[in-house]
Formats: sequence, C-alpha cells, structure tokens
Amino acid sequence: MASAGSFNDPIKGKSLAQALMNQYVDVVFRVAGNTGVGVAEAVRDADGVYLIAEDLDTDAEMPGKILTSTLKRMDVAVHEALRGIVQGEFKSGHHWLGADDKAVDITDMKYSQQLFTAQDLQRIHKARTLLKEGGLLIPERQALVDSFQPPDL
Repeated sequence: MASAGSFNDPIKGKSLAQALMNQYVDVVFRVAGNTGVGVAEAVRDADGVYLIAEDLDTDAEMPGKILTSTLKRMDVAVHEALRGIVQGEFKSGHHWLGADDKAVDITDMKYSQQLFTAQDLQRIHKARTLLKEGGLLIPERQALVDSFQPPDL
C-alpha cells in the first residue's frame, strides 16, 4: 500500500505506482482522484500490470488493462437523504451505505473478463450477490479485519 497524501498530484501517483510495480505488484487499486491520472499512466505503460479504478465506470479508458472499476453511487446517498427529509425521517450523522443499498458495486468487467477463468468469474459473481443481499458483512474498521472470516466462494 502506498499513499500520495494528495488527490491532486499525478506525478507522485505515477512515481508511487512505478515503485509498487518495481516490487512486482501486478494489480494497482487506484483511489486517488487526480493523482490517479499518473497511476493510470504508469499502469498503461507496464506489461502484465492491471488497474482497478474507482468511483465511475472507467473500464473503456484502457480496455483490458482495467480489471474493473469500483462504483460509488453518490446518487443513491443523495436520494436516501432527500427521501428521509421529505418523509420527516432524516437523522443527521454518519450513514453507512453499501452494496445491499445499491450504493457501491463493481463494473461488469466488459473488457477484462477474458483475463479470468470461468471459476474466477463465478466467485466474483457469488461475492457480489452475497454483498448485494446483505449476506456478507465486511469489517467497517481496521481493528475488525483480523476477525473477518471470508466466505467459501
């Protein structure tokens, strides 16, 4: 794991991604705002290295190099807040939304499916289904990660 400490430094993003690849990392999960532009550039130029992008479906930007994009559905969060206000049920504070709320997901991997075996794709589908149905509780804090028991996929 590497952190640029900034969401607006593409040069640092590229440098950090290259440093990870020099350590034989073959998948980089970019969560970096504009810094991610540099991360994507480093991955684009590297053989055998792939990217997991974030926030929006950006799979078509580098077909076959972006394994998937994680989707953060802010529209769902805004809709839920407005619905709560209109119905007089809104409460201020932190609200956790997840896959079972349709607030997060991954793309359908349109350009990268050929990189996975049929068994891998079945496991990915099963994990997505468990998350969407609320059948898989993901640790909300670092302290809970050690006690997490992943499902048999």
